[in-house]
Amino acid sequence: MTSFALPDWVKCPACHGILEGGADVRTSPGLGCASCGARYDVNDGIPILLDAETRRSAEEHAAKEDFATYHAARHAAPANVQYYDYWCADLLRRIPRRPYRRVVELMAGGAEMGRRVRDVPKPIVAIDINHALLALSRDEVAPDVMPLCASAERLPFEDGAIDLVLIQGGLHHVRRNVAAVVREIARCMAPGAVLVGSEPRNDHAFNRAFRRVFYNLHPTHDAEEEDGFTRREMKALCADAGLELRAYDPFAYLGYMLIGNTDLIPLLARMETNAISSALINLDRVCARTPALRGMGWASQIVIEKPA
Repeated sequence: MTSFALPDWVKCPACHGILEGGADVRTSPGLGCASCGARYDVNDGIPILLDAETRRSAEEHAAKEDFATYHAARHAAPANVQYYDYWCADLLRRIPRRPYRRVVELMAGGAEMGRRVRDVPKPIVAIDINHALLALSRDEVAPDVMPLCASAERLPFEDGAIDLVLIQGGLHHVRRNVAAVVREIARCMAPGAVLVGSEPRNDHAFNRAFRRVFYNLHPTHDAEEEDGFTRREMKALCADAGLELRAYDPFAYLGYMLIGNTDLIPLLARMETNAISSALINLDRVCARTPALRGMGWASQIVIEKPA
């Protein structure tokens, strides 16, 4: 594993004090806060910046998840990787062209955006509450991405510390506390900072009905976290946190259903990259430009800004 240091702008999530012991996370036995004395483990080279109760809850939740299948789809299944290359490229082109100093990917999973983005300062800090999921991607993403196990409800940053936030399908997984999470993200964003992300879209009646029927027929322990957002909901969440919704564009159509979403048709998601997978992506591009179909996108590409 590549050796690299904890960025000095990562702070204690409890008090935002300086964390000591992170000169090389590969060999560090743990981190300690110089201000409040809190101690944090480092497992498999990944700092676990969680209090005991949150860590226990996260591990219980993770034990119910099939994150190995998720990781294989996003990192090894050729057609699925091709679709996510297309998806993330569309997201990353929406990042305003300006200098950035500190970049964070939240609810990162396998750092889908962080491992693809270029022309931003490194390392990008990739945060997820699931340590095991981060560990699966650790060696692949280092040294450009620093994985941290932390909660989006209690981020390890000072107020106004972050210039650019990336989120690829994370907010819907914290549906129960999403307003608090968005406020916490806003706290960490500097004036003028930008959030670029993607979330499931619920603006069309067909999408809403399909999701509810699908997850009733295929129940999972976290089915309630798979619901999407409407523009009105997203705008209200932003306003509540003092943020402004700059863009909310439909995205993801038949190609997403067939090769981008392994919940639906895993067989096609595992197929090799070929003329069919490329045609499905091109079809999604056409749908996004066709007025009669555009609003039926399964996801929204979102740009949010904190007023300067």
